[in-house]
Amino acid sequence: MAILTEGQNIRDTYEVERFLGEGAFAEVFRVKHRFLGRQAMKVFKAAGMTLLDIEVAGASRGDQVRRMSGNT
Repeated sequence: MAILTEGQNIRDTYEVERFLGEGAFAEVFRVKHRFLGRQAMKVFKAAGMTLLDIEVAGASRGDQVRRMSGNT
């Protein structure tokens, strides 16, 4: 069973379009960012993580990418 589901919204920024694949430690999804369009999102598997934990981790990663790209 995938960690995220099609159509799921994450922090009102990403919409999950579909599951792309998985490895031993993570699952990859095609998502649509509200402003940036289609992207891939890797969600790492961790025992005991809740959906809220996943959303918070994804948001902080997105903030890091924006800072690195100069889009603060």
